[in-house]
Amino acid sequence: MLRAAALGLLVLALGAAPAQAGWKTLRWTQSDAESIEGFRAHLGSRSGVYYRTVQLGKPLVSAYGTFMQRIDLGNDPEVFLSISAYDFDGRLSVNSNEIRIEQGDPT
Repeated sequence: MLRAAALGLLVLALGAAPAQAGWKTLRWTQSDAESIEGFRAHLGSRSGVYYRTVQLGKPLVSAYGTFMQRIDLGNDPEVFLSISAYDFDGRLSVNSNEIRIEQGDPT
């Protein structure tokens, strides 16, 4: 079973070059990575209201236990984002904590 507390979105980093203004790199942890088939990012222009879901798959895990994936956030000046996980049986976790990203913000 996927647990809500197991999924934590840590940081957004590696701001994009001007030609790739909407691109950011997501970094997050998942305490039970062995049972996870993949992840989804949920994007919205208002808190808790997500208009787009992006399949992230299951990126490789760093030596520190952190997943990392580049994602295009689009052109909205402000984006709200959370991540969910799904297991091999298709069961979904609840969404991670939500973060707010102001486009143009390098972090």
